[in-house]
Amino acid sequence: MAVSLFLLLSAWCVNGQTFTWDKSELTTAWVEPGPTVVKAANGVTLEQLGTTPTVGLYFDVNNTNNTLALNGTSDALTITSATDNITSIKITYSANSGTKTANPFLGYNSTPTAMGSSTIPVPTNGCEMNATGVAGTTGVQVTYTPPAGTKFAILVRGFGCTPAAANVNTIRVYRIEVFTAPNTPTITAFNASGVEATINQTNKTITAELPYGTNLTAITPTVTLGGTATSYSPTGAQDFSTGAVTYTATNSGDGSSSSYAATLTASTIASNDATLSDLKVDGATVAGYAPATLTYDVALPYSYSDIPVVSATINNAAAKTVIVQPTAVPGSGTVTVTAQDNTTIKIYTVNFTRIPASTACDLTSFSIGNKAGVITDQNILVKMELATDVTNLTPVVTIANLATYTPLGAKNFSSPVNYVVTAQDGVTQKTYSVTVQLVDMKFTGPYPYETVFPTGYQIPDWMSSSTLGGISFSDPYGSGTTGSDKILWYDNQVETDAAIASVIRISTGASIEFNVSKCSTITAKLSSTGTRTYQLFVNDILKTSSSTAKNTIATLTYDVNLNEPTKISINTLETTGVGATLGYLKIEGPIAEGLTQTQLPGIMFDGQTIHNNNHLNLQVFDATGRMVLSSNQNILMNTSPEGLYLVKSSAGILKIVLQK
Repeated sequence: MAVSLFLLLSAWCVNGQTFTWDKSELTTAWVEPGPTVVKAANGVTLEQLGTTPTVGLYFDVNNTNNTLALNGTSDALTITSATDNITSIKITYSANSGTKTANPFLGYNSTPTAMGSSTIPVPTNGCEMNATGVAGTTGVQVTYTPPAGTKFAILVRGFGCTPAAANVNTIRVYRIEVFTAPNTPTITAFNASGVEATINQTNKTITAELPYGTNLTAITPTVTLGGTATSYSPTGAQDFSTGAVTYTATNSGDGSSSSYAATLTASTIASNDATLSDLKVDGATVAGYAPATLTYDVALPYSYSDIPVVSATINNAAAKTVIVQPTAVPGSGTVTVTAQDNTTIKIYTVNFTRIPASTACDLTSFSIGNKAGVITDQNILVKMELATDVTNLTPVVTIANLATYTPLGAKNFSSPVNYVVTAQDGVTQKTYSVTVQLVDMKFTGPYPYETVFPTGYQIPDWMSSSTLGGISFSDPYGSGTTGSDKILWYDNQVETDAAIASVIRISTGASIEFNVSKCSTITAKLSSTGTRTYQLFVNDILKTSSSTAKNTIATLTYDVNLNEPTKISINTLETTGVGATLGYLKIEGPIAEGLTQTQLPGIMFDGQTIHNNNHLNLQVFDATGRMVLSSNQNILMNTSPEGLYLVKSSAGILKIVLQK
């Protein structure tokens, strides 16, 4: 069974002593030491030990010796120390029998419960010895000293043993010795007037040189204790002007203590540091500030109307500063720093100017609803549906940064409306004339409409985007030579003929819409440089979808079968990436286009029910010509599949389209 036994040594590593475990610990009376044993998830049990005197902690693959059963190839005895004062560890071990190779793995880690193997000392002869009759302390020994002050873990593991016999993957561990250093009260840190002192733990001395001019007669240091120390003395302000002051760290439990001679002196040389650690304008650090750079140029926004405020932070607390604030813009502010030696002086200067007013006054986009205007020079054309009320339209206008425009809000576009864009300087202007043109934005034929988007293709009014700027025509042999429009076209090949290689690009997050007057079947082929899921909607209802890997054509096809104005939308689920390309589109006319009647006297279809007010004998046929229903009453169609149906009666034939 695969297990690991963890023994936490913190319970046994006492001050200045050595913990030793050997085979004598494992007797029939041996018990697990309570909370110091952490069992593996599948449990560890100590069974009856063998009677042979040479049996130690026995890694036995077959568990034939009634020992603690551990498979030497994958299991281990792991001992983790929770103390900081371990000086070394020694392991005595041997092979089970014959000539074998088995190495102890020793590692250390700052986390006591973590195993590491970054350091693996290996004895030169491994465990290549005959273990028959070996006494309890005889065998190969290895000693390892971890870095001072680190916690560590030990893994004793047998592996790779030969020959292949019943107990080949086993080793015996006879003795584990952990050596500890005395754990005494200590002072580990001593800070005086912001200066970190040097502590010599061997000689028990503390030394520090404080800044020039420091008054040594009343200094209160910050003292950090270590080891077993619980308190120190003296506390509060002390006089260091006459020599060393003795500080004692004490363990209140056993009364042990350690004394340190703390010597503080003041430098005899005044500081010549006249630098600043920070230079700010209106509370923000000056861009590119560096202590050695003395001159800075700050350009303030044109709209900035205040007088800037300069502030500074000295690098040496003993230095002095004089700040002269600017009185106007343009103008300058200065910071004069005099070092502690009263000789070294640095002057930091900040020169202020104001950025000239912007003259940009372009109108960059204009839209009404989801219809984007086409900007040609300073003329803008917005095409909208025939039924649009143009007397109260509110556009969305985008202009150059810092510019303004008029008029604002809703306007009457029965005739062209002029928009005036004024630059930040209040003088430079451009006037844009906006015309709203009402057009029929539905595809009305001829059918079928089929295109592979040849070079020069113009996106028609009935093909639009649900997100402004979401679609564009792209010619890979022209300017648009990057992205998915260069990868795949409608037939899944990179074309060599520019006449058939162009595509409609659909931006990420947008959908392309086709508004048609009637439609039976629509087919679209798309591709992308990334994995995409494409969706096709009819009148905002999802009808079909397709997922494909990058550089692969996806075909969306659906039998719409509507003889009325219809909106068809195609999008992708992805919100990031390069979007997708449409390389092929086909719109077919309605089935049985000649059957134009949508209602007959006494018969009317409301989308779910065929109303038979005159109780005529009705027969309902599907698109294949099969009669599916008949009645002289109202006929419910909500359980029938969606599609085209013909309703035959003595009054004539009614064509209906069922959608769900």
